[in-house]
Amino acid sequence: MRGVLTNQQLYLSIGIPTLTVLITLLVNIGYFVALNTRIASLETRLDTRIGALETRLDGRIGSLEAKFEILVGKVIGLDNRLVRLEERLGH
Repeated sequence: MRGVLTNQQLYLSIGIPTLTVLITLLVNIGYFVALNTRIASLETRLDTRIGALETRLDGRIGSLEAKFEILVGKVIGLDNRLVRLEERLGH
Protein backbone atom coordinates (compact mmCIF):
# COMPACT_ATOMS: atom_id res chain seq x y z
CA MET A 1 0.00 0.00 0.00
CA ARG A 2 2.96 2.35 0.31
CA GLY A 3 3.35 2.90 -3.46
CA VAL A 4 -0.29 3.75 -4.07
CA LEU A 5 -1.69 7.26 -3.72
CA THR A 6 -5.19 7.65 -2.42
CA ASN A 7 -7.57 9.99 -4.22
CA GLN A 8 -7.34 12.43 -1.35
CA GLN A 9 -3.53 12.54 -1.56
CA LEU A 10 -3.68 13.01 -5.31
CA TYR A 11 -6.14 15.89 -5.01
CA LEU A 12 -4.01 17.56 -2.35
CA SER A 13 -0.78 17.12 -4.33
CA ILE A 14 -2.38 18.80 -7.35
CA GLY A 15 -4.68 21.23 -5.59
CA ILE A 16 -2.29 22.87 -3.11
CA PRO A 17 0.28 24.03 -5.73
CA THR A 18 -2.54 25.14 -8.04
CA LEU A 19 -4.17 27.09 -5.24
CA THR A 20 -0.81 28.66 -4.36
CA VAL A 21 -0.28 29.77 -7.96
CA LEU A 22 -3.81 31.24 -8.13
CA ILE A 23 -3.36 33.16 -4.87
CA THR A 24 0.00 34.50 -6.05
CA LEU A 25 -1.59 35.55 -9.33
CA LEU A 26 -4.37 37.42 -7.52
CA VAL A 27 -1.87 39.18 -5.25
CA ASN A 28 0.20 40.25 -8.27
CA ILE A 29 -2.92 41.57 -10.00
CA GLY A 30 -3.66 43.59 -6.87
CA TYR A 31 -0.15 45.05 -6.92
CA PHE A 32 -0.54 45.85 -10.62
CA VAL A 33 -3.83 47.67 -10.05
CA ALA A 34 -2.34 49.66 -7.16
CA LEU A 35 0.72 50.56 -9.22
CA ASN A 36 -1.43 51.56 -12.17
CA THR A 37 -3.53 53.81 -9.92
CA ARG A 38 -0.41 55.41 -8.49
CA ILE A 39 1.02 56.06 -11.96
CA ALA A 40 -2.28 57.58 -13.13
CA SER A 41 -2.28 59.87 -10.08
CA LEU A 42 1.30 60.98 -10.73
CA GLU A 43 0.50 61.54 -14.39
CA THR A 44 -2.44 63.78 -13.48
CA ARG A 45 -0.31 65.78 -11.05
CA LEU A 46 2.45 66.13 -13.62
CA ASP A 47 -0.01 67.29 -16.29
CA THR A 48 -1.35 69.91 -13.89
CA ARG A 49 2.12 71.19 -13.02
CA ILE A 50 3.20 71.29 -16.67
CA GLY A 51 0.02 73.20 -17.56
CA ALA A 52 0.70 75.75 -14.83
CA LEU A 53 4.30 76.09 -16.00
CA GLU A 54 3.17 76.64 -19.60
CA THR A 55 0.78 79.35 -18.44
CA ARG A 56 3.53 81.12 -16.49
CA LEU A 57 5.97 80.87 -19.38
CA ASP A 58 3.40 82.17 -21.85
CA GLY A 59 2.83 85.18 -19.60
CA ARG A 60 6.52 85.89 -19.25
CA ILE A 61 7.17 85.45 -22.96
CA GLY A 62 4.31 87.83 -23.74
CA SER A 63 5.79 90.37 -21.35
CA LEU A 64 9.24 90.00 -22.92
CA GLU A 65 7.79 90.37 -26.42
CA ALA A 66 6.08 93.61 -25.40
CA LYS A 67 9.31 94.95 -23.90
CA PHE A 68 11.24 93.90 -27.00
CA GLU A 69 8.78 95.76 -29.21
CA ILE A 70 9.24 98.89 -27.09
CA LEU A 71 13.02 98.58 -27.42
CA VAL A 72 12.79 98.05 -31.18
CA GLY A 73 10.62 101.16 -31.43
CA LYS A 74 13.16 103.18 -29.48
CA VAL A 75 16.05 101.93 -31.64
CA ILE A 76 14.10 102.87 -34.77
CA GLY A 77 13.45 106.31 -33.27
CA LEU A 78 17.14 106.77 -32.49
CA ASP A 79 18.07 105.64 -35.98
CA ASN A 80 15.68 108.18 -37.49
CA ARG A 81 17.14 110.95 -35.33
CA LEU A 82 20.66 109.94 -36.32
CA VAL A 83 19.75 109.97 -40.01
CA ARG A 84 18.29 113.50 -39.68
CA LEU A 85 21.40 114.69 -37.86
CA GLU A 86 23.61 113.22 -40.55
CA GLU A 87 21.50 114.94 -43.21
CA ARG A 88 21.83 118.31 -41.42
CA LEU A 89 25.57 117.90 -41.10
CA GLY A 90 25.85 116.83 -44.74
CA HIS A 91 27.32 113.39 -44.26
